[in-house]
Amino acid sequence: TDAWRNSLDHYQEFVIIVALDLKIEEANWMILNILIVVYAALTIFAVIADWQPTVLVNWVSLAAAIFLLLGLRWHWAILVAIVLLLAAAIAQGYQRYGHIHWSHLVVRLLLSAAILVFGGLQHWH
Repeated sequence: TDAWRNSLDHYQEFVIIVALDLKIEEANWMILNILIVVYAALTIFAVIADWQPTVLVNWVSLAAAIFLLLGLRWHWAILVAIVLLLAAAIAQGYQRYGHIHWSHLVVRLLLSAAILVFGGLQHWH
């Protein structure tokens, strides 16, 4: 009957919408994980390349990278990591140049914003 075909059509539309939604969710999740791992890896490599054990900024940056990686499991750790990374960028600018190194801070702000956007899309989706 027509009513049965109509309900079947609506069901098929619903299944397609759910499938597309899951694909978008998977893509957001993958992008978020890639951003987190790349950001953490770059931070760790930068700390190692410029290692000075007495410099607090290096320890803060290393802790931030660890919190980023923990954010793959616990989302609250991402917020801690971003605060630490931004604080470290500001402190490192003052330590090296006597002022905020704006290009360094802007790059970290952009990476942090991307992580927050994809994290928010994943979390609230």
